[in-house]
Amino acid sequence: MTTESPEQDKSNTSSGEPSMPDLVQELERLDTELDGLVTATEIRKFSEFTIRQYSDAFGDLRSAFEATEIDRNSQLRDEVVRVWRSIGEQPSRADMRNVGAVSANTIDHYLGGWEDVCEELRQTHHLSSGSASEPGLQQTPDDGDDDSAEGILETLQSDFETGDNE
Repeated sequence: MTTESPEQDKSNTSSGEPSMPDLVQELERLDTELDGLVTATEIRKFSEFTIRQYSDAFGDLRSAFEATEIDRNSQLRDEVVRVWRSIGEQPSRADMRNVGAVSANTIDHYLGGWEDVCEELRQTHHLSSGSASEPGLQQTPDDGDDDSAEGILETLQSDFETGDNE
């Protein structure tokens, strides 16, 4: 990590906010130093900038990542595959929340529908098809896949509290 003297100004605005190139450079630095898949939690811990500064400059964290050379979509797919292989079956939304570096909501946000992403990965990575979401297997309400309004709200609140709201 490079250090800068306090006299060096990292901003290009009169408000003292960081410039977009500085924010992009910081995300790319974190990606390199943390060996990929930088999460909101890691930004909070290791970035010299805040999530709010990224959101203010780019609109949201996703747009900030899109401005970098980082292949975020590939990293997210790799994380689902990592969790899948570690548990030996298709991960549930709860598995992603409990074992993964990101939640299934993050996967939804970046890549589209959870089940579609899992089906794509099953085919492209020759992964086992065992899963609680397969036909004939019952999902329990506590597996994190509650699609009711209350379940969705609870998941969003949990993601917000844990910082997994990329």
